[in-house]
Amino acid sequence: MRKLTIAIIILTSSFYQGNAQLASKFENISKFKNTTLLVLLDNEEGTPYNTIVKNAIRKYWKFNDYKFIRGNQFEELVGKTEYSFLALITHTIERDGVESSKFYTYEIFLSENLEYEEGKLKSKKFVGEVFLEGYDEFKDFDFKLITFLQFMQNSLNYVLANQIKGSSWNKLKKHYTIRRAEIKQKTLLFTKEDLSKYLLENKVSKYYKHPYKIVDKLTIAKAIAEQDKTVAFVHIVSYGGANLNFVVEANGGNIMFLKSQQESSMNPVE
Repeated sequence: MRKLTIAIIILTSSFYQGNAQLASKFENISKFKNTTLLVLLDNEEGTPYNTIVKNAIRKYWKFNDYKFIRGNQFEELVGKTEYSFLALITHTIERDGVESSKFYTYEIFLSENLEYEEGKLKSKKFVGEVFLEGYDEFKDFDFKLITFLQFMQNSLNYVLANQIKGSSWNKLKKHYTIRRAEIKQKTLLFTKEDLSKYLLENKVSKYYKHPYKIVDKLTIAKAIAEQDKTVAFVHIVSYGGANLNFVVEANGGNIMFLKSQQESSMNPVE
């Protein structure tokens, strides 16, 4: 049973619907465009999450109007159709009453038809999402938060501009893989953590024949903060028995490669 409990993370959910997504259908995104996005923060001042998300939203979020609210303000605003929400959600999976694993989603959802009871989300109308299974704590992916916001925003803009009806996953996937040949013109960055958890260095050198570096998180964080046009980085989540592999430009958060595959076939350009 997937039971979600409140921790440092802003919201919890008693369910998780569907597969990994980037953006919803055109109708939901059209509604979202005309709402004010309420960005949920920790109740305490000055937490790492609050600092990072406030700076990122102020600098990079252009899709619609936004306001920052505390987690304890969420319940009173549920159901008001003029609002939507951005929250980091932790999904804790219990087996026989014992927590066995958890994963995160960074999600945008509409206030419309939202059901929230006893500290848990029961139902929501999804707009955009970053899937983060395989990350244990916020500090494991906090340095990528700017990129998450950018590529969610890019996906929403693409669906809206192209009026994509129904599921947008396949069309977004096709759209993003068009640029895969450009990856070899950049230096591709892997973190040591991704290599230790998902890939072996000898597999990377075997299957990827273009410039790459194995770096620490601070190097990628610096490239993102500077919006470095010369590099892209790998973002990997564990998903459905395989890895969901992204290659993302440090500049603009544009996805250049997106594929679900086994670790032995990691080669985004050939």
